[in-house]
Amino acid sequence: MKKYIYCIVLLLYLISCGNSLSQNEEQGNGGYLFAHMTNESYGSMFYSISRDGLDWMKLNNGEKISGYRGHPDFCKGKDGRYYMIGIDEYKFQPVLWVTSSLTSWEIEKWLSRNIFDVSEMDYKTDINWYGAPKMYYDEDSKQYIITWHAAHKNFSANGNEEHDKPLWRSMRTFYILTSDFETFTKPQRLFNFTGRYENMATLDVIIRKIDGEYYAFIKDERWQEDINEGYKAIHIAKSSNLTGHYANPGPAVTDAWHEAQTLARNPDDTGWYLFAENYPNKYDLYESASIEGTWQKKTTNAANIRHGSVIRIDEAVYQSLLNTFTEISATDKPVEIASPDGKNKVIITTGKQVSYSVFRNGETILTDSRLTLTAGNHTWGKDTKPSKIERRQVNDAVQFTVPRKYRSTQNHYNEVSLQYEGYRIEFRVYDNGVAYRFVSLTDNPAAVKNELVEYRFDKDYNSYTLLTNKLENWYEENYTVKPLESLPRDSFSIIPVMVEAGKYTVLLAEANLYHYAGMYLQPDGKTFKGVFANYPEKEEIKENGNKLYATERHDYIIPQVQQRAFPWRVMGIFDQAIDILGNELIYLLSDEQPATADYSWIKPGKVLWDWWNDRNIYQVNFQSGINTATCLYMVDYAAGHGIEYILIDEGWTNNDDLFDHNPQVDLPTICKYAVQKGVGVQLWIKWMTADKQMDKAFPLFRKWGIKGVKIDFMDRNDAKMVDFYRRVAVKAAENKLLVDFHGSYPNEGMRRQYPNLMTREGVIGLEYNKWSNKATVTHDLIIPYLRMWAGPMDYTPGAMLNAHSDVFYANQREPMSQGTRSHQVAMYIVYESPLQMLSDSPSKYDANPESFEFIKQIPTVWDETVPLAGEIGKYIVVARRSGNTWYIGAMNGETSREVEVDLSFLGDGKKRVKSHIDGINADYQAKDYAIGEISVSRKLKIKMARGGGYAGIVLN
Repeated sequence: MKKYIYCIVLLLYLISCGNSLSQNEEQGNGGYLFAHMTNESYGSMFYSISRDGLDWMKLNNGEKISGYRGHPDFCKGKDGRYYMIGIDEYKFQPVLWVTSSLTSWEIEKWLSRNIFDVSEMDYKTDINWYGAPKMYYDEDSKQYIITWHAAHKNFSANGNEEHDKPLWRSMRTFYILTSDFETFTKPQRLFNFTGRYENMATLDVIIRKIDGEYYAFIKDERWQEDINEGYKAIHIAKSSNLTGHYANPGPAVTDAWHEAQTLARNPDDTGWYLFAENYPNKYDLYESASIEGTWQKKTTNAANIRHGSVIRIDEAVYQSLLNTFTEISATDKPVEIASPDGKNKVIITTGKQVSYSVFRNGETILTDSRLTLTAGNHTWGKDTKPSKIERRQVNDAVQFTVPRKYRSTQNHYNEVSLQYEGYRIEFRVYDNGVAYRFVSLTDNPAAVKNELVEYRFDKDYNSYTLLTNKLENWYEENYTVKPLESLPRDSFSIIPVMVEAGKYTVLLAEANLYHYAGMYLQPDGKTFKGVFANYPEKEEIKENGNKLYATERHDYIIPQVQQRAFPWRVMGIFDQAIDILGNELIYLLSDEQPATADYSWIKPGKVLWDWWNDRNIYQVNFQSGINTATCLYMVDYAAGHGIEYILIDEGWTNNDDLFDHNPQVDLPTICKYAVQKGVGVQLWIKWMTADKQMDKAFPLFRKWGIKGVKIDFMDRNDAKMVDFYRRVAVKAAENKLLVDFHGSYPNEGMRRQYPNLMTREGVIGLEYNKWSNKATVTHDLIIPYLRMWAGPMDYTPGAMLNAHSDVFYANQREPMSQGTRSHQVAMYIVYESPLQMLSDSPSKYDANPESFEFIKQIPTVWDETVPLAGEIGKYIVVARRSGNTWYIGAMNGETSREVEVDLSFLGDGKKRVKSHIDGINADYQAKDYAIGEISVSRKLKIKMARGGGYAGIVLN
């Protein structure tokens, strides 16, 4: 029933537009095209075709057509093109779609929400639902009429039929007129019926001009208790004018419980077909010799077809649709490419639509996943067969400027390139993954309107997603762990996304993101599809001046294609989850730094941080806070303990002006003193301020001796924001500044070209313990397998006040961590960040010298990494080497466990291992730990409490 329109999935409703018949029908012996939704994918567009309107065949293997969402309903306009109106499913803004061929739809323009504002008439205008408008082009007046329905402001829905009845009884139809989709008339009520029809609730109105008269086909939304007959059925009202006055409707022409009506001529043009949805199961067909005659029901197989419209098409269009949306012919031989070890294979189909399938050891991972990029009016990936296919194999050594896992690794892959006019599609297949991208071969001035990224799994596998419904967000969410088909389709996930595809672990992400919007992935059954924020048109400052969000966006991702490579769409494939810890696929797929670039000045290290612990320093002879004395003390403390940096967070300057300093913080004096002590100073900056002032501020920072900047609150990944990241990287490198991005989207490989991009947030980290319980030990055991795969992760560990979840509480002044002390210490080995925070107070470290001394010995960059054991969300064990010393880190989830790992990689002979382990009472008291040394040979047993951990240093 209609009652679930207000459910969350129907927030994604699109606006629909009607079909012109009298002047705009396609003639010939072709048949009918039915554009419709299905019960499973309500709101998406599917195609079915029929020769006679009775026997229907689904096109495109029953998969969706284009990125359109809504109530598909065609309108042939004055220029001969077909139009539909949709609604963006994230911004809930109307969108005008257009096609010349019916095989490929493009976004023509965005429409203002104000067009549908009927609040002055005391009716609702929800920003996320416009009452399924429909559109008809009137040739006589050269105008389009858009009709829609709205409920009275006094009523709302809660999903209960009895409760919702007053709302549906209040529905009325409104209309606007436009000739160019630039200017629109003010909304007005369409019908003013009298007598028994005075209180008729009207929905799904379509208008057609037939034999000089205008006919409105209307659904009566009243119930049986309201009227004796004709309830929940289709009626016809007539007028001599487009906008009325329409006479009272006649009797119902369909049975009860019908809606979403659509009209077409019958096959021999001797009468009419009226299709009406017998919701929620199927469409019924009624035929009449006359538009005002008696309508007789006919048998049709239009099952599982929801809200849509039918149009007549000629033979050429019929064949074009068949050729485009049916299986590729046998003459179009697929292109196959395998990984160097032969375990991964990709099969690429070309022809009318490029798609690819992925297999590992002969087992299906992805199936028939389509890819397109729409450049202006040309959709790449939907051309005929490629003009050239080229192959190559690459096996190069790659040296890391800032080694995260390794000092060096091999970039070993097989590549196939499909060349078309003006562009090519590149596929690379690695032993542990697959990636593809589009490359523009000419300086193309067209805008990128859309990109279809599709990951179609063959089964309902378990997944890990970071779900949101906002294009502007902190990129900090807890993971949703659910089967693919259980994920809400009105949301989308921050990447990377994990799918447990049978016995394989699959990660989905992107790499080499420049001058383009970052990608989200939207669940759709067993499929994920790419979602991108369009380029901002208008921006407004939000949240007390901290955020700048886009309030309106253009109808394109970027304004010009140009000659360039687009981001890689990446899929990591691993036999077991622990293998992820040794993988650098995102880095390898990203652009290298210029050969002439000099980054020898980069110095990784630990950072003493003032904000997390609220500058809670005590047993000192000064008042701690945002002041010079506290900063000088931090410099002394860092110097005394061999800590490379201090970070002065928010408060050292006016957040909106880097030159309006807090008089309590004498920054030049602090910097001069820090240089003398051999300690680097890093500064927190709001991104909007950096954007305005970095050209002048960064050189000044370098003059003072500042070593790095922490830039915060970006909270977006549209192309304009992505370019800000690059500009920061360039300007910071010019001034030898390290960069830590907070309020940021996760890494996508930019650090390869700009190694001074040391780390990023994009994760729920320790800071959340100041105000929530989101940073659980289970979360701690998901992120190294998932978020950290993309790149360095600024989780900011180091808490000395530790508690289990049953006694944990949020505290701003004296925050704590969840899990044991050894859980925190192990993070310095398990979590990768070349700038690694020491988040707690110097006073806390003084009170816990054994743990602090252990942490101080652990490096922040690594020459070699050996994943040892683990299971996502449960535990992890990894070994890392720096120089000649090996370190072993282990972290545990909610259940205590004992793990035995193989240390044969250390070579023969016994080794002494110094360890920071969970104390005997750590299951009860999370702060309990022990320090000890043991002798081991090839096997190491690690015992961990619930929420526990282990850190070991192999002594030379």
